[in-house]
Amino acid sequence: MRGQAWRVVVEEEPGYEIAARAGTRLLEDRLQVVLHRVRRQVQSPDLPDHLAMNVFDAFQIPYSAVQRDHEELIAEAAGQGAGTLIRGGAARGAASEEKNWRTGPLTQEPGLGQRNWDSSGIEDLLADAGLPAMEFVLRFTLSHPGLSTTIVGTANPGHLAGNIAIAEKGPLPADLYDEAKKLLPQ
Repeated sequence: MRGQAWRVVVEEEPGYEIAARAGTRLLEDRLQVVLHRVRRQVQSPDLPDHLAMNVFDAFQIPYSAVQRDHEELIAEAAGQGAGTLIRGGAARGAASEEKNWRTGPLTQEPGLGQRNWDSSGIEDLLADAGLPAMEFVLRFTLSHPGLSTTIVGTANPGHLAGNIAIAEKGPLPADLYDEAKKLLPQ
């Protein structure tokens, strides 16, 4: 994906029929030797259908430590060579002391992210590892082997600086990531 020019199409209301039409047009254009790079913003239940088309170069997919329902589909997309642009990789800051779960991951029923967090026992693991919740959430997302990049929103320059500092630490240690995946619901 690096260094290639993309023409990006984002459908705000994804649906299989819309994607099928875009995919058909894409195949027709490729037959005419015109390259189109198409990114799809999708979530279940449409994502498996879009992956099966095998015509999209990248997918924007919601995912975080408290919203793991697309975890295997991210791996499948990456396995097909598609880019994965993870949306909500910091769970909209929900686990931060500042927000204290007043907000939650996009496309998820209100309160589910916090229930996933509270019922998992993850806080004990983080205490043992000496990791703040927000650092853990972002680095958990960065640890997914199928991740190409994540889109992390920021409310102010201080948040941006903090997110950059966290991202520079890279993925979680493998043993911590594996243990967290055992605790957090999928």
